[in-house]
Amino acid sequence: MTNSWSTKTDMPTPREHLASAVVDGKLYALGGFANGIGNLAVNERYDPETDSWETLEPMPTSRNGLLLLC
Repeated sequence: MTNSWSTKTDMPTPREHLASAVVDGKLYALGGFANGIGNLAVNERYDPETDSWETLEPMPTSRNGLLLLC
């Protein structure tokens, strides 16, 4: 189906001000900010073929508002 939206598996770590990038068809979600927690070092990868998230090695430092240059 095209030109439509559908619900997929939720991101494991809800947050805002994160950075994201697509590499080899997989979405990477890095860092961000969560109310009550602050800046995050979270690194997660989404695979649209399996509709699943994987938590990867965290970044060395917590940060939000990242800019990724690919």
